[in-house]
Amino acid sequence: MASHRQSWLLDAQVTEPQWRWGLLRRCSVSVDPEQLFQAQMASDDASTAHFGLLVDELSRVLNSPAGRFLEDAALQLPGGLGTIAPLLEVISRHPLLRGLTLAGRGAEFGVRLEEAPTITRWRLLGVPLSPATHLPSTLELLELIDTPLFPGAEELLATPAPSLAMLGLTDDHLELARLLPRLTPATHPKLRRLRLSDDAADGVLLVLAESPLLKQLEVLQFHGPFTDLGLDAVTRSAARFSRIPKLSFTGGSASASLKRMAYKQLPQLELSMKRPVAAWTGW
Repeated sequence: MASHRQSWLLDAQVTEPQWRWGLLRRCSVSVDPEQLFQAQMASDDASTAHFGLLVDELSRVLNSPAGRFLEDAALQLPGGLGTIAPLLEVISRHPLLRGLTLAGRGAEFGVRLEEAPTITRWRLLGVPLSPATHLPSTLELLELIDTPLFPGAEELLATPAPSLAMLGLTDDHLELARLLPRLTPATHPKLRRLRLSDDAADGVLLVLAESPLLKQLEVLQFHGPFTDLGLDAVTRSAARFSRIPKLSFTGGSASASLKRMAYKQLPQLELSMKRPVAAWTGW
């Protein structure tokens, strides 16, 4: 089976692959270390050389028999890049690829979501978002993790998103307490999963307790240094939070008595000091 898979991939370099019925559905695309070393030694721009090999490897995966039905791809970008236009061009030609995870640091560009119109699920880890971008109406998933954002990014993220089902915002530069009141069932009718992180934790929980989104959420995960003030707001609005099947608050420190009350009113609630560990690809 391993030999079959490698031949169907045209010997492309992939990690964390997920196969179904002999077909590749998800994978992280990488570059052969020896090939990368030789290319960087022969080039005056190591980042550009690395990126070129990465695009070639992705093209090989997408054009292989195994990659014909690929749904999600993840790539670790080298630092110092000024553009990823060649990558987005390759991706846009694939008929079924809808999910893209980009990870990296030190980029000199900003991702414009509309430049890859076929992608409906975006995860950016440390990769900046362009101030000139807009949220496509087809967007189904957006997760920004330690993503360098621009002043006023809340305005962009408050844009009505009729297809958005999952929103993940874990960036210290966002003012979630200002953004969340603008997310409503009218602007985000399909939003079911919300994953948030903010150091101003109590303020965020106070806003969440009043959010009309609670009646439609299926998953709510929040990480931040909340105290009794924030958890008390949750318990006082327990009837509204009780509709959410998966509810998790991590990173806070509340009194034992208040925790007992929260558990009693919200049996599905998970409280922990540690942030949940998830794969960088999000799969």
